[in-house]
Amino acid sequence: MAKKSIIKIFLILLIVGCTPQKRLNRIVKNNPHLLVKDTIHVVDTIVIDNYSFDTITSIEFHDTVIIENNEKIIARYYYDTIKKEIHHYIECKSDTIVKNRFIPIEKVIIQEQTLWQKYGSLVIIALIFLIILRVFKKYF
Repeated sequence: MAKKSIIKIFLILLIVGCTPQKRLNRIVKNNPHLLVKDTIHVVDTIVIDNYSFDTITSIEFHDTVIIENNEKIIARYYYDTIKKEIHHYIECKSDTIVKNRFIPIEKVIIQEQTLWQKYGSLVIIALIFLIILRVFKKYF
């Protein structure tokens, strides 16, 4: 009964304690040269639709006129002296606003291993084992 409990506790600790993210964080902390700085290029685009507006204003006294005309906004007015009304016309032309953003990030360098790097230690251990078997052949 005690063995099963100990094995269960050991397995739970093994599963919880060895997450890949924790291992990666530990490796990067011990080997900071594995990180490389990089940037992500993000393009944000906003589309503004065409908009126009008409209105009529009755006035009794008028002394200033402000008209804004540029390539994106057209504002016109017509003053009717008989009815004493101002006809306003405002148009906002459609536009597309593009904003480029560069976001700095850190990436982990992934290096491909050669066959010798992967299995070299196993080959050496196998050779040592074969030499030991050859030397102690008479005892087996």
